[in-house]
Amino acid sequence: MHPGGVGLSARLFDLHRELLLAAAALIRDCDCEFGCPACVGPVAGVEDGAKL
Repeated sequence: MHPGGVGLSARLFDLHRELLLAAAALIRDCDCEFGCPACVGPVAGVEDGAKL
């Protein structure tokens, strides 16, 4: 553990709106009818409670 960390979470917090908008656009603009691993992530193991 590093006192004060390396600053990633602070930067991600500053960019959270842009990150969420980019993720939403990626999913919205996917040409697949049900989404695909390229835009919604892997689905293997989801039925077993795995995290995406």
